[in-house]
Amino acid sequence: MTDLAIKNRSSRLVSPSLHGANCGGFTLVEMLIALVLSSVIFVSAYQVMSNLIQYQVRAAKKQVMQQDQLLLRNLFSQIVGKSLHQSSLYFRIQKSPLFIGQSDRLQLISRAYSDHFDEPGYRVYSLYRQDKNLMVAYRKYDKEGIQDEPLVMATGLEIDQISFEYLGQGGWLEQWPDNKEFPQKIKVKLTLPNQREFEWINGSGQF
Repeated sequence: MTDLAIKNRSSRLVSPSLHGANCGGFTLVEMLIALVLSSVIFVSAYQVMSNLIQYQVRAAKKQVMQQDQLLLRNLFSQIVGKSLHQSSLYFRIQKSPLFIGQSDRLQLISRAYSDHFDEPGYRVYSLYRQDKNLMVAYRKYDKEGIQDEPLVMATGLEIDQISFEYLGQGGWLEQWPDNKEFPQKIKVKLTLPNQREFEWINGSGQF
C-alpha cells in the first residue's frame, strides 16, 4: 500500500470524529434562544410568586378584620347589650346613678360576663381609649354601692379613635345630659388602623 493510500485512509478515519465534535457544541443563536426562554420562565415564575404573596397578605388582612369585628361585636353585645336599665336601678336601691355618657367614654352597670366571676352579679364597666388601645375597666357593684378598685384591662385591639352617641327624645347626642334616665340606644363608632371603621348600635348587634 502506497503512502498516498495510507494518508487518504487516515483522513477518512479522522474526519468523522472532527465533524461530530463540531456538531456537539452550541451556536450563538441557540444560546440566545435559551437565554430568552430562561428569561420568560423567570418572569412568569416571579409573577406567580408575587400574586401568591399578595393573595396571602389580603387573606391575612381579611382574617384580622374579621377577628377584630367579632371581638368588638362580642364585647359591646355583652357590656352594652346586657346593661341594667338605669331608672330601675336608681329607684330600686336609691343610689346615685352611675351611667355616664360622654363622647369618648362610656360608663354603665352591666351583668356582662357575670358567669365568669367568682361572685356573679352586676359590675360597673367603663369603655374608653388609652394609648391607642381599647380599654375596659370594671368594678363590683351591689347594694352597698361600688366595691373595690377598678380592674383595668387592655382588649388587645388597637384603635385610632372611639366615639359614643346617645339617642334621646331629641335625637342623637354626643353627651348624655341626664344620667337618671337610660338612653334609648347607644351608638359606638371606632376607627381602626388602615382607616377601617366600625359602627355598632345596641339592640341591633350588627356592624
